[in-house]
Amino acid sequence: ITVPELIQQCAGVPLTLEVFAEGGLAFWTENGQERITIEAPGEYMWTAENQCETRNGFTIVEFEDCECNIYVPNAFTPDENGVNEVFQASVDCELSSFLIEIYNRWGEVVFKSENPNEPWNGDSGSGYYTQNEVYTYILTYQRLSDFETQTLKGSITMLR
Repeated sequence: ITVPELIQQCAGVPLTLEVFAEGGLAFWTENGQERITIEAPGEYMWTAENQCETRNGFTIVEFEDCECNIYVPNAFTPDENGVNEVFQASVDCELSSFLIEIYNRWGEVVFKSENPNEPWNGDSGSGYYTQNEVYTYILTYQRLSDFETQTLKGSITMLR
């Protein structure tokens, strides 16, 4: 008999559960079905039987807030004083893809990364700092639990 004891699911995403008993019958006690769709947290009872035994059990379903919060600062100061030295997006969820591109006012890419943990220190990629100005970023990401790609756009002011 195969049924998990605890399942954690993102809120707002329906969950289909199935009881399986090799060589026998298996069903959810509430509705007598082998498969159910759950949209609310709780304890769900099941019964499974075959020629050898009958077993009863339960599965606990918990729904979690799986919002993905991404904070992108709008300024940083790479002036070597140890405060606010780098620009980096802060991500509080698991991502399956991430791409940030930072453009200067002429539309040239001055920084690009697929790693959410890689900060930009204001370097233009050639070992020199870029100028104090406003830059544009485009951040494209996909949550691990999602199929849609999201895009954030904004500006960053660099002050030294």
